[in-house]
Amino acid sequence: MKHLLTVLCTLPLLAQSIDKSRLLGQHMATEIRRQTRRVDDPALTAYATNLLLRLKANTSVELVHADSSRPTALPGGPLFLPVSLLLQANSEAELATTIAHALGHAAAPFMISSDRGPTIVILDPHANVPPTFRPRLAEAEADRFAAALVSQATLDREAFRTAQAAARALLPPKPAPTLRRL
Repeated sequence: MKHLLTVLCTLPLLAQSIDKSRLLGQHMATEIRRQTRRVDDPALTAYATNLLLRLKANTSVELVHADSSRPTALPGGPLFLPVSLLLQANSEAELATTIAHALGHAAAPFMISSDRGPTIVILDPHANVPPTFRPRLAEAEADRFAAALVSQATLDREAFRTAQAAARALLPPKPAPTLRRL
């Protein structure tokens, strides 16, 4: 009974921190939209949405042109999937694992708190946080989360190849290197 009371007493605090992390996630989503260029390709969006459904991820996806090829998943927000990641992935399983790992971080953002200041919710797993603050378990938990999602998903090699071809058409070709005489 004592443990039940402890759980019941902490539920409002947990709900409050979840609401705060979702609110912060929505704010960060607005910033990401402001800083990136959205990709409006129905075929690629359908592919990414279908992959999320197969991973049983309850989130929407937004395709973006971004400097980084890391997907960004935020609590209460969509998954921001860089088109360049589709080209860099060697297989649909690799793509799904990368996405699921990002979703794992969004599902359990870690918090830094101290007696002298406010609690800070770290939503970006690759943020520049001093190693003394970064719990090593956060990466392991995201890896376990990814493994669980990917193991239950049915993956489709042909759909992945079609998505890669569509992504290649969206990205501008790299200029051919030129030789200069010295």
